[in-house]
Amino acid sequence: MAASTTRHPARPLMVGGIVFLVAAALSGLLVLKLEQHSLQDERVRVARLAADHADLIEYTIAHALSATQSLATLVRQGNGSIANFDVIAHTMLPYYPGASELALAPGGVIRNVAPMPGNKMAIGLNLLTVSTQRKESLLARDSGKLTLAGPLELAQGGTGVIGRLPVFLKDRGGHPFFWGFTLVVMRLPGGLDMAHLSHLDEQGLAYALWRIQPDTGQKQLIARSSPATLIEPVERTLRVPNATWTLSVAPVKGWGHPFGPSLKVALGLLFSLMLGYLAKLFVTLKMHKQLLETRVAHRTAEILVAQRKLQATLDAIPDLVWLKDADGAYLSCNPMFERFFGAREAEIVGKTDYDFVERAQADLFRAHDRMAMAAGKPSINEEWITFADDGSRKRVETIKTPMVDEEGKPIGVLGIARDITARVQAEHALQVSRQRAQQYLNIVGVMLIAVDAAGRIQLINRKGCEILGASEADILGKNWFEHFLPERIRDEVREMFSQPLNGSVAPIEYMENSILTLSGDERVMAWHNTLLLDDAGGVTGMLASGEDITERKHYIAELEHKALYDSLTDLPNRNLFTDRLTLALAVARRETRPLAIILLDIARLKEVNDILGHHNGDIVIKEVARRITMALRETDTVARLSGDEFAILLPGDDKTAATFAIEKIQKAMESPALIDGSPLDIEVNMGVTVYPQHGEDPGVLISRADIAMRMAKTEVSGFCIYESGSDPYTRRRLSLLGELRQAISRNELVLYYQPQIDIASGKVMGVEALVRWPRTVDDMVSPMEFIPIAEQSGLIRPLTLWVLEQAVRQCGRWRAAGFDLKVSANLSARNLLDPTLPDVLATMLANLQVTADCLMLEVTESAVMLQPERALHILTQLHEMGTSLSVDDFGTGYSSLAYLKKLPVRELKIDQSFVSGMVRNENDAIIVRSTIDLAHNLGLKVVAEGVEDQETLQLLASLGCDTGQGFLFARPMPPEDFSRWLSESPWGFPIGVQEEP
Repeated sequence: MAASTTRHPARPLMVGGIVFLVAAALSGLLVLKLEQHSLQDERVRVARLAADHADLIEYTIAHALSATQSLATLVRQGNGSIANFDVIAHTMLPYYPGASELALAPGGVIRNVAPMPGNKMAIGLNLLTVSTQRKESLLARDSGKLTLAGPLELAQGGTGVIGRLPVFLKDRGGHPFFWGFTLVVMRLPGGLDMAHLSHLDEQGLAYALWRIQPDTGQKQLIARSSPATLIEPVERTLRVPNATWTLSVAPVKGWGHPFGPSLKVALGLLFSLMLGYLAKLFVTLKMHKQLLETRVAHRTAEILVAQRKLQATLDAIPDLVWLKDADGAYLSCNPMFERFFGAREAEIVGKTDYDFVERAQADLFRAHDRMAMAAGKPSINEEWITFADDGSRKRVETIKTPMVDEEGKPIGVLGIARDITARVQAEHALQVSRQRAQQYLNIVGVMLIAVDAAGRIQLINRKGCEILGASEADILGKNWFEHFLPERIRDEVREMFSQPLNGSVAPIEYMENSILTLSGDERVMAWHNTLLLDDAGGVTGMLASGEDITERKHYIAELEHKALYDSLTDLPNRNLFTDRLTLALAVARRETRPLAIILLDIARLKEVNDILGHHNGDIVIKEVARRITMALRETDTVARLSGDEFAILLPGDDKTAATFAIEKIQKAMESPALIDGSPLDIEVNMGVTVYPQHGEDPGVLISRADIAMRMAKTEVSGFCIYESGSDPYTRRRLSLLGELRQAISRNELVLYYQPQIDIASGKVMGVEALVRWPRTVDDMVSPMEFIPIAEQSGLIRPLTLWVLEQAVRQCGRWRAAGFDLKVSANLSARNLLDPTLPDVLATMLANLQVTADCLMLEVTESAVMLQPERALHILTQLHEMGTSLSVDDFGTGYSSLAYLKKLPVRELKIDQSFVSGMVRNENDAIIVRSTIDLAHNLGLKVVAEGVEDQETLQLLASLGCDTGQGFLFARPMPPEDFSRWLSESPWGFPIGVQEEP
């Protein structure tokens, strides 16, 4: 019976499915045939229309081109000319629809065009030489046939096709000769109006008229209804003179109705589904009738079997089961209950509790029966009972369920008593174990908490209570998420908790989050989590151990802040600024937006530190930081990069916006700052770069902003926008840096010498060595260009040593030749900080066998004042060796007279900027006179640079100047030219004659 009933439901479904599939297949085949027939009819219709319009196009072109024959006849009649061509052409044009212009080209050159307005550009066009029309023109002339050229761009403007008919006349001897062409121009697409292609549009058809371009082999469109691609078009070929055109036509919306096949298929499926469903219903009804006939026969047997099974179940149940009527008399019971009373079921039925147990216990049983019947629902209680058969005492859980009749009146009680003695003992043992475990948990130094799948707290140790600030009783049973997590993270943490419980993701073994204490304070906890499993391996909750890391987090945050922020101003430091700049560049690159950077330094901050102390310097820095921040937007980043240097990031700003931001900063700096109660003006210099004009890399933008900032120090405005033309760090500068190192090592530099004249005697007494770099034949690099490169790159030391070696060697040669000259050479600021210079120079003099008195070492005031104590120590050592010392460019630096007195110098050199203008400028003359007097009072000689005329020399002589140097005497020259100058110049002296300098 069971097997029969399980097979029956599948049989109607199978029959219905088969009927459905057969009907669906037939419907689909029918729809397919109908659609193929419909598509074939539609393509035949479109092909017929395409053929009609192709014929119209052929006729239109042929009729329009026939005008060339008429013109040719007129040319022959006129023996090579047509009188009143314009009038005749205007008369002919209406009879040749599609022809827009008529033209005559005797000899291949267009001479007449009608109508003339708009076509003057065509006059004089030689069809046999113009590249765009030469091929077809030669074809027409050589074949003697009418040819059609195009579509092409017309000389008079627009697009069209040109019909050319070669005309041949006969000379006096009767021989034919080529006279020229008669031409008809059809402008496109207007020239095809007579073909009525627009009628295709009206019928929902799209078309394209095209040809294969003979020169390129590419498809060339002549006319089309729309730029859309035609879908499987019908094509019709049409012949035109010396060419083949093709007309392609296809429905605009494609072949067939877009929803027609789908609708027919849907109707066929619906019909098939209805047939299948009807077949299923028919089989189902037939089978249902058979089932009803057998079901009644089996029902009685099933009921009997169920009764026997129920009785067997009751007998096998280890619980006590009984049934009483409303008066407390037993109606039935199972064998386990028989043990309780110590009697058989037959002996128990019809009796009450009073017949088997003591009255007190019987009263209790009866009271529970009445309570269950009165309540109308099951009642549960626990009690101790003693079994009569063996005297054993058991703890049982009794459930009494009231039995009611059809009207709902109680008619008895069904009781079930389960032995829970083992469970009670286990619960007691568990309670003892839990108390012991709680004691263990309480001594752990971290918070331990267990929550069930709903998030309710099931366990917490003493450390957890201390952290939460609540007792265990106030915590257990509460929802962890609702009571002890901040609202902002509540949903996120709950989701992270629920996913492992659902098995969707693995549990997060370590996590950090904030919690709420009972007082509302937030603490940061580090959790180690594990899932709680039941005996079957199912997840019942989560156990977590948590450590309070609030103070550690604060400490780490403080360290991170110190790593990313300036400790003095609390502004972002260089690291954070670079990170923000990198991120801003990525955004600007993605959104194609500009970005500006401003580098700013505080002018004369070193003076504030030196005079007022570093404490007041820090006050100035913080005040500048405050003013910059107040002047800019919140979206801008202000950072302190170093001592007096700030960087500003302006997202989205171009040059104009950056200039506006600079003006706001300058306005913020206008008011003086109060330092120790005294006002102090604050001046800043600012350099600007803009992405992407000045670079796309953070390092490049910052570097170029730094260059602009340094250039701003010379600007009146106090700021400068980076310009590549003013960048000292150009490609040439980098190239010179690399080549200069090689030039020094390869001895490619040369020394020029300029004489120094004793003004009193008018004779040379020394020379100054001046380095030159002939980089190429045509490129003599100026010292003003390569010496700063050497100073900034560290090459100044090898350069200086090279100059000293060459100068000392040349001085030795001159002295050997009889010229007692002293050679002057310059030392840079870096040389004055080189403690090895005196020893290196002494070794050099010894190797070249030249005494130290041959050298005059020149130093500038500014070089000495960089680190005066160290410079003084080096100069003293050089002086003690026997070399002479000179202060170069005196008056242009910031020297201190106190240090000047200490320097072991022999002479002062007055800068040429004062000497060259002293004749015309009284102030320059005063400066020169004062310098000479000062030097003489200090016991020093004076050398005047820039002596270029006789008046300057005479004025210097009158002021008592000792030595002169300048173009009046000689320009700097190579050593061989200088030797010749010594013997030939009136300022020199003959070879072999020695004069005291």
